[in-house]
Amino acid sequence: MKKLLFFILLVATNLLYGQVEGDTKPGVANSKYLTNVRPGEISRKMPIAFVAEPEQADMTFTPNFTPASSENPGEEDGDVIWEKMQKAGEQKQKGVYPSTGEGVELRRVRFEVTEGFFSRLNGGCPNDNTIAISNSNRIMSMMNGHVGIYTADGRRLNLYSLERFFKNHVNDPCDPKVIYDPGVDRFFMFAQPCGKVRKNIAFGFSVTNNPNGKWYIYLFPSDYDGTGTWSDYPKIGYTKKEMFVSLRIFDSNRKYKHTVVYQMDKKEGYAGQTMTYKTWPNLPFSTTIVRSGTGIYGPGAYLVSTSSHEGSEIVLMDITDNLDNNPVMKTYHIPTVNYDVPGTCSQLGSTNKLDPGDCRVQDAYYQNGIIHFVFTDNISDWAIVRYHRLNVEIQDGNNYKVIHYSGTKDYTYPSISPFTSDIENQTSIIHFQATGPKSYPEMRAVVFDSDFEFQNSQLIQIGTAPMNDCYSSKRKKTRWGDYTGIAFLYNAKTPTVWVAGSVANSNNTDWNTYIAELTATGFPVGTKEVLTHHLDIYPNPTTERIHISFESESKQGARFYLIHQEGVVISHLMSNVLHPGTNQFSFDVHTLPSGIYYLTIINDTNKIITNEKIVVTH
Repeated sequence: MKKLLFFILLVATNLLYGQVEGDTKPGVANSKYLTNVRPGEISRKMPIAFVAEPEQADMTFTPNFTPASSENPGEEDGDVIWEKMQKAGEQKQKGVYPSTGEGVELRRVRFEVTEGFFSRLNGGCPNDNTIAISNSNRIMSMMNGHVGIYTADGRRLNLYSLERFFKNHVNDPCDPKVIYDPGVDRFFMFAQPCGKVRKNIAFGFSVTNNPNGKWYIYLFPSDYDGTGTWSDYPKIGYTKKEMFVSLRIFDSNRKYKHTVVYQMDKKEGYAGQTMTYKTWPNLPFSTTIVRSGTGIYGPGAYLVSTSSHEGSEIVLMDITDNLDNNPVMKTYHIPTVNYDVPGTCSQLGSTNKLDPGDCRVQDAYYQNGIIHFVFTDNISDWAIVRYHRLNVEIQDGNNYKVIHYSGTKDYTYPSISPFTSDIENQTSIIHFQATGPKSYPEMRAVVFDSDFEFQNSQLIQIGTAPMNDCYSSKRKKTRWGDYTGIAFLYNAKTPTVWVAGSVANSNNTDWNTYIAELTATGFPVGTKEVLTHHLDIYPNPTTERIHISFESESKQGARFYLIHQEGVVISHLMSNVLHPGTNQFSFDVHTLPSGIYYLTIINDTNKIITNEKIVVTH
């Protein structure tokens, strides 16, 4: 029954505080492309500003509010990119990509949409969707100016505006970000002002694991250096002891000045205490915080960057330690195949073009020595998703693949998450927006297994109309991104993520936020080939204890899993080291209900050593 190989799933991490499986962050030894070491600014203290609690909407009446459309003014970069695309015109030949794109079935990695609903958070230009989910299945979805709280079955618990939540401490709050921190079972949020008056940016730490409850709010000046500056394009992430926020800083004329990174003591933040923090200012490029993956990594943090417009390098930054241990920032410039900005994107039923964004890294996470990150690139003026796996030690800038449907659809605004509960596994899922001359704007996703193979992307949700309301005559295109949201459900038995994106609806003229649960249905953690030979398993069927004897050709690590015939992991029985020759293993089955199970053994290179059927009878 080879189809059972599709259902080999790994056990979820224990997520109680202090017991979350850690992920070591090695120091970057390769100094070939090291350009500088930055000391950053001295550590400072910030007292809590106030405790906020959202007003509770009466959800028995299923209220829905769509504000008047208001466009986030964004940055000068958008106009620069548009002018560049207008001048480029002709198709641009690029390097050969290590990918076949859509249209060829490569692997059996799949997911299914197991839940989906419209959030009733609509009307942003763009929506700037972000999402988080807790181990108790509370979902917090945010977009420009608004928040929704939901259960995992789509029941709406609350809808409210950020403006009323912050009570004028943050003017016209926009560009929100939210993340769930499983190490402390809490949420963290960020928001910044987008109105004419830009007074404060806000960092919020939930008081409990209920995102619909109270929050500790810390306010920092939006004017970073006192010269009329303001911030944009936030990225957030957590590590073992700290929270990180990255912001681009602009002057009063919307000219980019530099990027600043905030490093904060999250224990103090979640306790509402005066919070220790440090800033890393004057970075000459945008940065994306590399989030923790299945396990929480640290100390310090990684950041990764690509150019907004076009480039041929990746910039890796390593904040070497925690606040209390004198961290420095090391910067590495890593060559890669050239990338550049795609042209505008077509949509069915309208001559208005959609904005594909630019080439900055959209999202990133760290897993067992590998940084996974995604951004938008260009093939023959079509938008594509480019996915890198960057080994922090080897620093190979060309270990990447692209997702594209050349000449048919544009793919852009990707977000990425681990799609495994095993810290040693590199399986990932990428969520992104798509559109084409024969389709309305839609949401899609694709899974890459641990050895970097993938299958065609799958549809999550498609709109029922084109989008024209957010058209900008200045930019000559419709705002669409500027990013999508994805959140890993840490305690799921089967790999599961939640996503939030934007589609248009024929019943109104707004971008509609759609939220969906994506659950693995095929999850090969090893190669197709089963390596075992000379295997004996007895007695089978059995009522008490099963014995297995098998040969290994070499010394290798191995993990033993007991899996139900429907693919649910019953137990990670043990991990051990196999030695050349005959190895023997046994375990008790008397507590198992009668039924069919599989014993699956996987080695440290994710090859399946054996996948044997076991029949339990009582």
